[in-house]
Amino acid sequence: MGHLLRFREQLAIFYATESLQIHKLVLWSGVADVERTYHERTDLRRTLKRVLGGSPRSIPEAYLARSPLSKAHKLHCPVLIMHGTSDTQVNYSHGTRMYHWLKRRGANVTFHAYGGQDHRFQENVHEAAVNNMFDWLAAP
Repeated sequence: MGHLLRFREQLAIFYATESLQIHKLVLWSGVADVERTYHERTDLRRTLKRVLGGSPRSIPEAYLARSPLSKAHKLHCPVLIMHGTSDTQVNYSHGTRMYHWLKRRGANVTFHAYGGQDHRFQENVHEAAVNNMFDWLAAP
């Protein structure tokens, strides 16, 4: 829940769209659409209403403004999206949706799916994923 309250992905995308100093962006098991999260995670609805000031029905603009998809069109750097296919915290569809959205717009985007992994990967898979991420970051 801590990730969502800090809106980590939204901040990462905001900085990547506003700064030419960011050359690559990694989104790991990230929320793409805060309104979708509201509907998927009934356990977070109360928190989202408190943090954002209401429900998506009453203030859709607040949910849209905090959704990484709303800023992604401004990205100018390559993006790596990593997501576990069995994620129970942030549905796998967030990763695939962001990937397809960026791909349709001609972005340089790579997607790594981790079969059977939840939000927190198993240790050996996590280590491999970190190595894959650093290989991607180091590539030209």
